Amino acid sequence: MPKVFVGNIPFTADESLMRDLFASFGPVAISKIIRERDSGRSLGFGWVELMDDEAAVSAAAALHGRDWMGRKIRTALMRPSDNRPRIA
Repeated sequence: MPKVFVGNIPFTADESLMRDLFASFGPVAISKIIRERDSGRSLGFGWVELMDDEAAVSAAAALHGRDWMGRKIRTALMRPSDNRPRIA
């Protein structure tokens, strides 16, 4: 399933709100905000996994630079993990 990186996420946002933001483009399988291990505070980035490629492309294009809860979010399609260079 295609993933969309989301950066500059408002610190008050949660996975449910992010899922709702992307749901207008298609079914959302996973919505994840990365959090600090000890405090649980948002690190301001995460990803959304949509059910189809066209929905992911549309969402990434339409939401990049959009104001969401007072912050301009950044979005980009993530490469499949098999295409990423391996770190030795």
